[in-house]
Amino acid sequence: MIPEINSPALAAFAPDSRIWIFQADRALTEAETAELRMLLSQWVKGWKAHAEPVKGWADICFQRFLIFVADITLVPVSGCSMDSLMRFVQRLGNAIGVNWFDRLQVALWQDGKIAAYPLSTVETLWAAGQLDLQTKYFNNTVQTLAAWREGWLIPLQEGWLGERLGVHAA
Repeated sequence: MIPEINSPALAAFAPDSRIWIFQADRALTEAETAELRMLLSQWVKGWKAHAEPVKGWADICFQRFLIFVADITLVPVSGCSMDSLMRFVQRLGNAIGVNWFDRLQVALWQDGKIAAYPLSTVETLWAAGQLDLQTKYFNNTVQTLAAWREGWLIPLQEGWLGERLGVHAA
């Protein structure tokens, strides 16, 4: 069964709200997830852009992904507010020993769970026939809430990974 990737809390956000996805280099423990959720809630309440409060949301999904959403139709997020977000994510990672910035790690949905591999390993698994066109991966390059809802967990043949593997569907 493929996991649900939507939150009712996001129903009031515009579809073109900006999203940032950070993938942990390891699965988080339940205790880490609970602690992070508390810290995320506190941080998002104080998130500002251009001295204005950001309508934001943040959560941990599947004990692996740190997700932030900002409704940019209300207050644009850029510059200092982006720097603040990146510093916060880095502090969280340092506190629990997690790298949130390894963009060469790919998370696949296999056998009802998440399996994360370096990109080179995914390429090797593909070449060895251990993955197929319908194997799902988490496309952390999505940039809007609408794209997240419709294109975060997609088959290998779609998105940037399909292009990388030379099997991109037209």
